[in-house]
Amino acid sequence: MKTRLPAHNVALRRRENQVVMELDEHARPLFARALEFDLARLGTSYGPFSSRSAARQFLAHLAADHALC
Repeated sequence: MKTRLPAHNVALRRRENQVVMELDEHARPLFARALEFDLARLGTSYGPFSSRSAARQFLAHLAADHALC
């Protein structure tokens, strides 16, 4: 693990607010912090996303691409 993070390279910095998204039995999104996520459930989840709003944007684009709304 790196002990020093890049000061100017934003893409390589650690993000504390990353989330992973899963769908419940009614296909509603559930969000969990990526740092606290159980990796055993990784196959049934989407992400990580940089934030909840980024995950919601992904869902909106996915719905639009498939003419769901």
